[in-house]
Amino acid sequence: MINYLYPFDSFNTIRAIGFSVYGKNEDIIDQESDNYWKDAYQNAYSKHCSNNVFVDQIWLPALKCGQLDNLEEALTCIDPSLSVWEQYLTGVCRFLSQRKLFHVLYRIQLFMKDFVRAAMTCIKSACIQFFIGFSGHKTTLSDLYSRKHYLETARNHFRTAIDAKVKRNANFSTTELEGHMRTISLQMRVIDQLHKAAATNNTLNKPVPVTSMGDSGVQPSTLFGNGAVRGEVAAHLLISCQESPEAVFQIASDIISAYRLPSSKVFTEVSKQLAMKENYVGIRVLVQSIQKSHLMSPELNDEVCMAAIKVLATQTKEVMIASIN
Repeated sequence: MINYLYPFDSFNTIRAIGFSVYGKNEDIIDQESDNYWKDAYQNAYSKHCSNNVFVDQIWLPALKCGQLDNLEEALTCIDPSLSVWEQYLTGVCRFLSQRKLFHVLYRIQLFMKDFVRAAMTCIKSACIQFFIGFSGHKTTLSDLYSRKHYLETARNHFRTAIDAKVKRNANFSTTELEGHMRTISLQMRVIDQLHKAAATNNTLNKPVPVTSMGDSGVQPSTLFGNGAVRGEVAAHLLISCQESPEAVFQIASDIISAYRLPSSKVFTEVSKQLAMKENYVGIRVLVQSIQKSHLMSPELNDEVCMAAIKVLATQTKEVMIASIN
């Protein structure tokens, strides 16, 4: 099976995608001249062909025979700014996204200097197991850690979008892009901390928590999700990483602060889960961390303690009833 995600810069892989998905047509292979692609694009431009015609009769044949380099060169020769091709290239991106051909999509986004969407594609590659329904493979922490470099690449693309001020990135404000960069930095800290704890506990190959995406299946729970998912990430971090409580609590606090999450909900959920596991040391450390934090209200300690006491009282009652019966 062709891996459409790794590596992003492999010409042979892109050519293989064309052969694998669309088959090899010898008639098209004969059309591998620079003039052919230049003439094809000139005709497409002068005749104002539709997006579908452009994709089906020009761009796909180029992908099919590994001629994307010549194709892109022809486009640039006609219009170096690519402005006249924007609607067609956007149609190509939509086509590739719908078919989950993210490897080639990333290449086109970089060609268009659409650094923001290229960054989004990198984030998907870092955090989403696209073929989970097909292959049955569930994303592990080892998987996420091995893909962490895509997050670094995404952050660099966001920085480029801010510095370059390219027209295609104009729909995104600097504040939005810097927000995405902060999320990436936080997510990398989360992955590092979880990986460190998992390596200590020998649980690197344990599947990570996932979030339902409706018809799209599931994806690992990350800070790129909504507020509820981000809260789950913070809670999971506090529960899973008991070896370095100060560093973990700081990351969890930063997540809560960055996304204005309800701290009471996050910490009481952690307290409940620790109580269910009868992890009294973990509860004490959590309470002590909250006490040391200047960001948390004194009342939060009471809520966290009461949440644990209720769980423990219920468990004790169930044990007593079971022993009587």
